[in-house]
Amino acid sequence: MFSSGSIKLARIFGIRVGVNASWFLVLFFFIFILSSSFRNVLRDSSDAVAYATAVASALLFFASIILHELGHALAARREGIETLGIELWFFGGIARTARDSDTPGQEFRIAAAGPLVTLAVVLLCLAAGAATVGWHDFWSAVRFN
Repeated sequence: MFSSGSIKLARIFGIRVGVNASWFLVLFFFIFILSSSFRNVLRDSSDAVAYATAVASALLFFASIILHELGHALAARREGIETLGIELWFFGGIARTARDSDTPGQEFRIAAAGPLVTLAVVLLCLAAGAATVGWHDFWSAVRFN
């Protein structure tokens, strides 16, 4: 899954985070789709605002994938398993470890860590949205009313 042509983005907690070239196709596709959607929603704004919002949304989406994979990677590290790196690619992301887990319990804790981080991100976003505009207006926006 890790290619030698991977582009390094960062090192987080000592874990290399990189992207495969295929990731750029998905990034640009997301920006293209989102910019037209934001152009429709933000009718009173300029195209530049819609485009900037699309870029920020796409990057935040990929940041959430990195956080998810960091959940797996840090859980593996806590279990004594070295994490070799995280790579974003066409279908999402993957955290690569030096070896497999020793027990089913270890495997479960490592596997569950990613979705738990994703749940925390969702709850944080819900709280931030509700705190920004109020729960009633936020819930109305979520339901597209």
